[in-house]
Amino acid sequence: NRVLDDYILVKSDGLALYHLAAAVDDHLMKITHVIRGSEWLPTFPLHGLIHRAFGWQEPVWVHLSVFLKPSGKGKMSKRESAELIKDGYSIFIKDLQGLGYLPEAVVNWIALMGWSYDDHTEFFTMADLIEKFSLERLNPAPAAINFTKFDHFNGLHIRHLPVEELAKRIKPFLIDQGYKVDEDVLLKITPLIQERLHTLDEVVEMAGFFFKTDVQPSAEDLVVKDLSPKESYELAQKILKILNQLPDMQVSTSEPPLRRFVEESGLKPAQVFGLIRAAVTGQKISPPLFESMEIIGKERVLKRMENAISILKKMAEEAEPQA
Repeated sequence: NRVLDDYILVKSDGLALYHLAAAVDDHLMKITHVIRGSEWLPTFPLHGLIHRAFGWQEPVWVHLSVFLKPSGKGKMSKRESAELIKDGYSIFIKDLQGLGYLPEAVVNWIALMGWSYDDHTEFFTMADLIEKFSLERLNPAPAAINFTKFDHFNGLHIRHLPVEELAKRIKPFLIDQGYKVDEDVLLKITPLIQERLHTLDEVVEMAGFFFKTDVQPSAEDLVVKDLSPKESYELAQKILKILNQLPDMQVSTSEPPLRRFVEESGLKPAQVFGLIRAAVTGQKISPPLFESMEIIGKERVLKRMENAISILKKMAEEAEPQA
């Protein structure tokens, strides 16, 4: 007691201050374990003495190591969040929800920043943690926040979700961007992107084209590598002719003739399929091409190819030397 400060517990107007109020709350709520940051160690003796003064059963006191900044230098604080959000990260739960992180991944990530089960197990569901977590395996050393690891855990938990549940969770991100989401289409898309998502919000960039009437690919993306605009234009016309002759856009219908065309043309698959991908999805990277075309449907695929041909034709005409 000689080394403890004299804290004020009750103000002159009768209002209990934090140290007393917290102890009373914990007692009345029958709190068995107080788990808090190590910065509370200086007041730990006071809180213990308050419980003893009232003759109450003390809870188990646990003081966790602090989280450090990603650099490992200095304690992580709320003030750092403004900088983190610029890179798509945050330490606030509501922010993390909007950034596309799963609650399951947040719990998994935080648990492993101060605790370990063994030297190799990383993926934990809530049921796993309830079964395996123990205070005895807490690490007293401060841990630097690792957002790269967080993305990894989030991807693992996304892939662990049933397709119907993942579709339910990505739907709000599409709606927030103004897309009218068809449930049947969404359920077809979800398995195609499940292995590729790191955060739920990536669905907008990765799969928004499924819900658009038209897409507008950039002219540069439509020009095939090692081909001129004119040659790309001619290639697009040949592709459209093949697609026009197909009875439907099922994978089993569209893939064989297009692969035969690649072999016969002497071009590389990346050249032919890259042009189709840009034309049909409006982007250079997308879910599997033939599966995407099947979901989009023949009518819209043809319309998007025709639009791409118009763009390439204009580029080819502009690139021709003037007489």
